[in-house]
Amino acid sequence: SLFELVTLLVDNANKYCDSEGTVTVRLRQVGRTRKRARLEVSNTYKDGKTVDYSKFFERFYRIEESHNNKEIKGFGIGLSMAQSMVKLFKGRLFASYKDDTITFTVIL
Repeated sequence: SLFELVTLLVDNANKYCDSEGTVTVRLRQVGRTRKRARLEVSNTYKDGKTVDYSKFFERFYRIEESHNNKEIKGFGIGLSMAQSMVKLFKGRLFASYKDDTITFTVIL
């Protein structure tokens, strides 16, 4: 469901957010006919330049060490599950990094 998709992305953002950072969720209509939606879940992450973004959606992939020394729990399947859900909805999911912020964008 869409609720589960948003929960996975927000949970991931909370896990990897800087201890003094922020998590942001944006939702808006897009497209010429405004019948599509764009969901963005962002979190601050200062070590984002060292991350291999090509592996983000692989099952069991995890960033090896948290830059803020907090223990991050999980198995590395959340983003893979999110990608599968988005494909079922015939949408797209991708990640980007800019200005110490990782953003996961879903287009449905």
